[in-house]
Amino acid sequence: MLLTMTVAVASISPQVTFVSTISPASLFSQKCTNDGFIRMPLDVPGEILCFPSHLFVKSKIDFIVPPIFAALIVAASTCLVRAVGLFVET
Repeated sequence: MLLTMTVAVASISPQVTFVSTISPASLFSQKCTNDGFIRMPLDVPGEILCFPSHLFVKSKIDFIVPPIFAALIVAASTCLVRAVGLFVET
C-alpha cells in the first residue's frame, strides 16, 4: 500500500506542477505578447518559447495513461523486490 501511494504521488505531482504552470491564470504563461499563445517552461530561464494555446487541451487519454503507468511501475517494483528478496518474512 505504501509503495502504491508513493508511486501515485510521484507520478501525479509533476503533472499537477506542469498544468498549473501553463494554466491561463499563471503569471508564467502571461509573458507572451501574442493573444492565444502561452509560454512553455524550459530548463534555461532566459529562453522564452510561445506556443498556440489550442495545442494544450485536456484529452480523455490524460486521465487513462498516468494510472496505467503507475500500476506498471508498482508491479515492476513488486517483482523486483520479490526477485531480490528485500522483504523479510516474520
